Amino acid sequence: MEQIIKAIINKRHEVEVSHASQIDIKKLSDKQYHVVHNGDSILVEVLRYSPRSKKISLSIDDVVYDIDFKDAVDVMVERMGLDDISGNEAADCIAPMPGLVLDILVQPDEAVEAGQPIVILEAMKMENVIKASIACTIDEIRVAAHETVEKGQILVTYK
Repeated sequence: MEQIIKAIINKRHEVEVSHASQIDIKKLSDKQYHVVHNGDSILVEVLRYSPRSKKISLSIDDVVYDIDFKDAVDVMVERMGLDDISGNEAADCIAPMPGLVLDILVQPDEAVEAGQPIVILEAMKMENVIKASIACTIDEIRVAAHETVEKGQILVTYK
C-alpha cells in the first residue's frame, strides 16, 4: 500500500506526497537542508518544528512556509470522513478502520475528558489510539480486547 503524507501550506495550499516520490534530502547543518525534487535544487532552512502537533515552518528563498502535516493514518481517517466530528453531542466511539482491539482503556460509568484515549486499535500493523471526541460518561463497552472489528463498528457508547 502506498503511504501518503498530506501537507497544508500556509493554511491555503494542499499537497499530497507519496513515499515513492523522488525527493533527495541532504542535511547541511542542524537547521539547513539541501533538497532535490524533480530536478530542482532547493536550500531549505527549518525555522520551527513540532512533531507532536505535526507543524513545521520552513524558509525557502527568504519566504516562510508554515506547513501542517497529516500522516498516512490522518489521510485515511480524512478520506473515510471521520475527521469532521463536530457539535457538542458525543457520538458513539466507532472503529475508523478494520482492525484488532488491543486494549480498552475505560470502564462503564467512567467520566472521560475530550481527547482522552479510550481504545487501542491495531490496523495495518500500526497501533491507533481512539480518543473521546468530547467530555462525557462511558455507557457501554461493546467489544473486548483481542476482538477483530470492522470499519464503522461501535466500540463504546456514551451517555
